[in-house]
Formats: sequence, C-alpha cells, structure tokens
Amino acid sequence: MESFRRRIPGKGVERLDLLVLAAMATLALLQAHRVFVPYLVFEIDQSERTRLATNALVVFGLTFGGALLFRLAGPRITLAVAVALLVIGRLSIQFSENPGIRWRLAAATVIACCWLLIVVLPQGGNQVPLGVGFAFALDLLARGIRDTLDLPWMPGIGSHLTTIVMVTVLVLAAFRCASSGKIANSEASLVPSARFIGFGSALALWLVAAGNPGFAELRSELGLAGSFALLAAGAVLALWLEVAAPARWAAVREGRAFSLAVGLLGMLAIATWAYSERRWLELIMTPVMAFAVTGLAMRTVAGPTETTTPGRWRCGATLTIGLLLQTAFVFLYFARSGPIELLLAPMIVLTLSTLAVERSAPVSRPERRMLAFGAAATTIALALTIPVLGAGGDSSSSAADSSSVRVMTFNIQEGFSNENIWSLEETARTIEAHNPDIVVLQEITRGWLVMSSTDQVHWLADRLGMELAYSGNSHDELWGNAILTRLPIVSTDSVIYTTTDNLRRGAVAVEVETENGNLVVIDTHLDNPKGATEVRVQQIQELLAFWDGVTPAVIAGDFNADPGSPEWQAIIDAGLVDSGDGSTETTSEDERRIDYIFVTPDLHVDEYTVPDVWLSDHRPVVVELSPLP
Repeated sequence: MESFRRRIPGKGVERLDLLVLAAMATLALLQAHRVFVPYLVFEIDQSERTRLATNALVVFGLTFGGALLFRLAGPRITLAVAVALLVIGRLSIQFSENPGIRWRLAAATVIACCWLLIVVLPQGGNQVPLGVGFAFALDLLARGIRDTLDLPWMPGIGSHLTTIVMVTVLVLAAFRCASSGKIANSEASLVPSARFIGFGSALALWLVAAGNPGFAELRSELGLAGSFALLAAGAVLALWLEVAAPARWAAVREGRAFSLAVGLLGMLAIATWAYSERRWLELIMTPVMAFAVTGLAMRTVAGPTETTTPGRWRCGATLTIGLLLQTAFVFLYFARSGPIELLLAPMIVLTLSTLAVERSAPVSRPERRMLAFGAAATTIALALTIPVLGAGGDSSSSAADSSSVRVMTFNIQEGFSNENIWSLEETARTIEAHNPDIVVLQEITRGWLVMSSTDQVHWLADRLGMELAYSGNSHDELWGNAILTRLPIVSTDSVIYTTTDNLRRGAVAVEVETENGNLVVIDTHLDNPKGATEVRVQQIQELLAFWDGVTPAVIAGDFNADPGSPEWQAIIDAGLVDSGDGSTETTSEDERRIDYIFVTPDLHVDEYTVPDVWLSDHRPVVVELSPLP
C-alpha cells in the first residue's frame, strides 16, 4: 500500500486551497439539506409520500449532471458553474422566507455542492478528506453559536454574516484552486471510485444522529451544552488523528483494519442506543458515534490519483448512487418513526466503502503544522461555544402568585405556519403574547431532519425562560410532546400508546406547584387519519388509564376528533369537562375544533380563548382556570 505520509509537491499554503474548498462545499451541503428536506415535506405535504420520494430522487439524481458537465466543458468551467450556482442558492435561502423559493433553491444548492465535490473529490492527497472532517466540526460550531443555532433558518445579523463569510471563503478558495492549476483533469480509478458510495451514508448519519445535539442530549441527558461538547470531542478527535497524531500511529491508522474497527465502533454505538437501557453507556457512545462518522467520512473520500479520463464518470455515478441510497434511508427512517436500529444500514455501507480505499499522501511537514493550528483553533472555538450555550435565559420558576392558572395548548407543526413559513421565533412571540403559566405543545421535535433539524424543545424553553418536560413519541425520541411551565415541576411521567395508524403517539404529564396546591397537566396528541376513530378511542382509553382519575387535573392537546364524536364522548363520560363546550371557534386549518383543554370538575373555567393566529395549521387554545370555591 502506498504510504499515507508521502510528500505532495507544491507550496504548503497553496495545498490548503483544496482543503478549504472541500470544507466549504461540504458545510454548505449539510446546511442545504436542512432546508431542502423539511421545506419539501411541508410544501408538497407529508401525506403525499410518492411525490416526496420522487422529487428527492430527482434532485439527488441530478448530481450526475456534474460529471456530464465536466466531460463537456472541462474542470474549470464545471468549477465556475458549480460555485456560481452554490453562491446564488446559499445566499437566497438565507435571505428569502418564501417557502417555494427556499426549497427549490436549496435543491439547487444541494446539486451545486455535489457538482463541486465531483470536481474536487478525485484530486487525491489528503486535503479533500481533511476538508470533509473540518466541515463536520465547523457545522457543530456554526450551529452552536446562539445567534446561528438554527443556521440557515432564522434571520439575524449573526446568521447573515456567517453565511457571507462562508460564501466568500468558498469563492476565494475556488479561484485559487483554478488559477494555480490544482483542479486538474485527473480521475480516480474504478475501485477507489466505489468508495464515494459511502459519502451519502456519512451525510445521512451526521444529519440524523452523529451531528445532532438533540439526539445526543436525549442519549446523554447532559443538556444542550454538554451534548455539543460530546459531539465536538468525537469530531475533533477524528481530525487530530489525521492531522497531529504521533508518527508511530501512522501504520495503524492507515490500514483497512483500522477503518473496520472504527465502523464496528459506530455499529456498537447504534446497537447500544437501540437496545441498551443503561444511560451511562449511551452517554459514552455519543462521542464515539461522532468520531466514527467523522473519521469514516474522511476515509471514504481519500485515495490515490490517476489520470484516466473515464474515472470522472465513475466518480459522478458512485457519488450519485450514494446520495440516492441516502434519500432512500432518510425516507424509510422517518416514515417508520425513527427506529434507531435502521442507522445500522448506512453505517454498514459507509464502513464497507472505506475498505475500498487505498490511502495516499496527506500533507508535508510545513502544511501539517498549519493544519494542526487549524484543528487547535477549531477545538478552542468549539470550547468557547459551550459556555454560550449554557448561558441561556433564566428558567427559574416559582409558584403562581394568583389563584388562577393560565394554560395554553398549541400544535406548532414543528414551527411551520399554515403558509409553510418556518419561524420558531414567531411561535415564541405568540406564546409570550398570551402569557401562559403552562403551555402544552404537540408536533415538536428535538432535531428530526424532515422537521428542521432544530432542538425546538430546548430552544423554546430557553427563549421563554420556562422549565420543560418532554416525551418522545418516535422510536428515536426526537418527535413528540412537550410541556413548558413557569411553575415549579414536582414530578413528570409519560406513556406511549400501544396502537397507532400513523406515526407513534403518546402523552406526557407534569405535576406542578400552584398557590392552591399541586396541579396535574397532561399533554397528548392522538392519531390524525380521519378514518382512525377506533384507534383514537383505544388511545383515549390508555390516556384515561394514564390519568387514573387524579384531581385537580388538565388534559389538553390535539385530539383530531370533533365535539360529539366517540372520542370526545369517551372523555366526557370519564368525568372530564370540555373547557370550550359550546364554542363555535375552530382550531384547525380544515375548520374543525379538534384541539381541547379538558379539566376535572373541581376547576372553574374563567376564560376560554382561541387566538386568531396561524403560525401552524392549528390555532392555539388558551384558558384561565381557578379552583371552585
């Protein structure tokens, strides 16, 4: 095997251009995914799964157009077209809020990033692999800074400036590569080209789990700051092994056995999350997963360079196949409510693809020092981000200072309005405007790719300065129900319903301290297909058993059932009171009243309101409650 430490000719500074170009292209690709996938889902409608899959397959299938353009126009024209399309798309999705424009331009950005990667991936050496590794670390950094937590989602000076800096760096790196002759008409041979199939699996694993702080927080229970720290530790360790590890480790980490061992570690992490109930073990596996995905992602794009013209076609074809496999995996994963064991499939593909790699030279000594400096700077920047994350709003709570308690229920549709415009800030402002003591939320996510990739529970709790209780209904716990409250939480509990006709459903409960004693609040979300009455009735029976007749109590949420329906009647027959009984106000986009706040008879409804706001496909419901004299 050719030495992984062979010297590359050329000046050290120039050799960094490919690294920077690969890093910026990969970083833009990750960000574009987080816009394209959820906006596609909400613009077309989640129920039209065939159309969703077809559109996604077409977009990722167009990746192969980069190879065709390269063959017809050559490397520099392909590079120029890809960079221009990427810049236009990335800036547009940052500064535009139009849903149709955002998902289409995000799709164009995904395609442009892939075309750019087709140009740079087969160049050989270690600059491109290290660029991919740095992109993963920078992705954590960009999302960890408070103002850019949801980059490229929420408008803000920090988000805008970060985007402009990224785009500028990418353009400069592309120009330097083109003008210095670094982008050559050189190709990878057939066997090493097969490794690019694993790149799509690396992206999928990073977006779903390995680079997802919400996923990490649920595994580690260390809070958002601690979760970022764990993920950053894994990613930076993978970088350090490539950049600054002692020379005596070179022979070990260059071999295929090392790639296999890293892949097995990633599989062990997935199996632990899927089947173990030991939190300390799940915590340990969080940085292990980030390390495995970052390390294997770098290895799957590494390899020697040859000058065979047909190789670019193979690069384009195998990269396209990898991205189509990524699409199929992501679609299946979310359609089945996120079973964690499904992560094994892309991890196996990624691991096998690295075994086809014959490593080639990374960096010469001067360049290695510069890269070590870059890795150190990235580490320090990530470390400085963690205290910022920990310095959230004041979430201290105290008992209510009046005899009444204001409760809101709100199905927020993952932050998407009825016009499919995403803004978690507007959701927070709506909640603030009605000043609830307790807000129960449905359709909220801790980082599902199809629903914004944002830990919305922590973001809203921090933004509103409230305590939280959350229960994940999906298998990976990233989608479910949450209760936010400014009252002290005494205890929490949750249940997952045994029957479903769509995504898994459940309920979360809190016992809070009020001036008049403790109050139990239960938040639920029942199945949504209109023909699933029997399923919802069964879920209500499980909900009532979960409640167990405790008083005083509030049971609120999205019941997907009309007043007078069998579902509604089952709750009334259990002795609960519909706080909006007799109201003609509808709460859903299809003009039905399906969102309720039910209360036990020992509570008096002082006020019932359905605010006329459409920051979701539901309107919130607000009630003022007081104990009966």
